Amino acid sequence: MNQFGRLSPETGLEPSGQTAALGGGADSPEALQGLRPGSQRPRDRGKVRSARRVVELLTLLADVGYGVTVGDVCEGLGWPQSSASELLQSLVEMGLLYKSDGRRYSPTPLAASLGCGAQPLMVRSGRLQRAMEILAWHTGYSTAVIGRVGLDAQVFGWVRGGRRDGLELRTGMKAPLHETAAGWLLLSALDDGLIARTLHRLLAEAPPSRKFDVQRVRSQIATSVAGGRVSGPGGFAPQSRLWAARVRNAAVGLPLALAIFHPPDSKPDLGLVSSLESLEDLLEP
Repeated sequence: MNQFGRLSPETGLEPSGQTAALGGGADSPEALQGLRPGSQRPRDRGKVRSARRVVELLTLLADVGYGVTVGDVCEGLGWPQSSASELLQSLVEMGLLYKSDGRRYSPTPLAASLGCGAQPLMVRSGRLQRAMEILAWHTGYSTAVIGRVGLDAQVFGWVRGGRRDGLELRTGMKAPLHETAAGWLLLSALDDGLIARTLHRLLAEAPPSRKFDVQRVRSQIATSVAGGRVSGPGGFAPQSRLWAARVRNAAVGLPLALAIFHPPDSKPDLGLVSSLESLEDLLEP
């Protein structure tokens, strides 16, 4: 797919800079368990496929950061041209996409506003997005906002840093909560009983090759998370590590983490991070 722009100190991103805007998500077990093969009627499966494609398309637009053509969608998502054209045109008619004279499609403000109304103030106001951009600019590392969705930690938005570290994230990317330090941080916001139940459920659903010791993970959470901060395995990208802080005033029961990803042989200047005035009142003390 297309390459993206560079960070700049004035705006955080140049017009073509890569920044995946934050979105919302639900956390009810019913909505997040997924669909079991064969559990839906053919008509239902078609509706689910259509809904999934809408989300995939909006995620692609968020990652790209500017408009896409039908060809971009086919290449990036592996869709037939007829399906891509039909869905894009439907979203134009619904007011969710613009269509330029150059046959490029881009989101309208309606697409952004639909999910923002129920979000915490720091998301609605753009403060969390701006914080990612500032961190990426000052540290040079890719940053992300990560939340808990079911049994996974999920990337809700991210900004590429200026360092050539080969790290590739993707909006919507998921990792089991116990396999990433960001997941440990999100779990630490829960009570002990819920942490234990969540880890046992993760263990029960893990494939044989990824079974783990629940007590060991609980110990990692207890020893690694301090003061709403954590440092440990990245989980989303091979060989990556991260530093993360829990965001203040996130929705009750739905904690968010602001994470900086870095290679194993380097790490961000945490003194610089803590001195940034833009983060005041945004992260938990």
